[in-house]
Amino acid sequence: MSPEQDTLDCAVIGAGISGLVAADLLHRAGRRVAVLEQESIVGGRMASRRSARDTNTGLGSPAVFDQGAQYFTTKDVLFEGLVRSWEEAGLVREWSQGFATSDGSFYADGLARYCGLPDMSAVPNHLARNLDVRLDLRASKVEWHRTTWRITDEDGQILTANSLILTPPIPISLALIDAGLVEVPKVQRDILNRIEYEPCLAVMLLLQDGANLPKPGGMWSVGEPIAWIADNHVKGVSPIPGAITIHAGPDFSHDQWQSTDEAIVRELVAAAGEWLGSQVIDAWVKRWRYSKPFLTYPEPCLYIRKPGPILLAGDAFAGPRVEGAALSGMAAATALL
Repeated sequence: MSPEQDTLDCAVIGAGISGLVAADLLHRAGRRVAVLEQESIVGGRMASRRSARDTNTGLGSPAVFDQGAQYFTTKDVLFEGLVRSWEEAGLVREWSQGFATSDGSFYADGLARYCGLPDMSAVPNHLARNLDVRLDLRASKVEWHRTTWRITDEDGQILTANSLILTPPIPISLALIDAGLVEVPKVQRDILNRIEYEPCLAVMLLLQDGANLPKPGGMWSVGEPIAWIADNHVKGVSPIPGAITIHAGPDFSHDQWQSTDEAIVRELVAAAGEWLGSQVIDAWVKRWRYSKPFLTYPEPCLYIRKPGPILLAGDAFAGPRVEGAALSGMAAATALL
């Protein structure tokens, strides 16, 4: 990035579902927009991962895991319309209207849970395909300079834009704003300062054989230390059996956040033993520090007009989870348009 580059109409920080939905709407409206993402992939918590090729199965195929969001629901008519378009494009499908629970019951409420095709990264990858997405770019501050916003990355390079949409978790967005000495009105700042997040430790296991989870391959736990277990093969994500995702509960995740990966895997494998039913041959840990906000902002996004247009969006605004993040991104883009 350099100051001599043409100024963007809008720079979106964060390539999770909120930032990608916002950027897609702006792009389709003819605005020149770029998405800046500190990770090497898009999607945020709509993330999947592949193992190395598994020679133990003899299939030579990698195991595939949905490691973040496991599914999403539709309650708002705007989001429902968006999901219909994804469904028609072959990006998502209805997975189930309920799941088994660890006490042996099955909870079904008639609410459709959707998952990605072939995995949860399908939607963000689709949204990013026509966008100017700049990966491995970590912004360090945003500041108003004369008539435009300046985004400075960790290497001191600068990008300019007429407007900004910040979609990272609230503490990260506020750190960018504070570094650039941008003032947030006191009432709004007080609310933002109170927003905290649950952490989540996710463990991906590769088993020698299949697991003992009931169909459709997902199970809610009725208590700590496990909140959720999924069999990615039964779900249709992994081409080979034995690809298991475990999400720890918020208490365990908080207490064990600094523990070694080996200790976290050991504890959760022991707790999930009766549903695994097979030897663990490999394991990975993913730490989601900002998994779910305890408190959400009372509006779908925050629009600050001075010194220049800057919006904060994400799942801490229109509601936690995929639907809230997408609706917040839609609201931010609509406010600019």
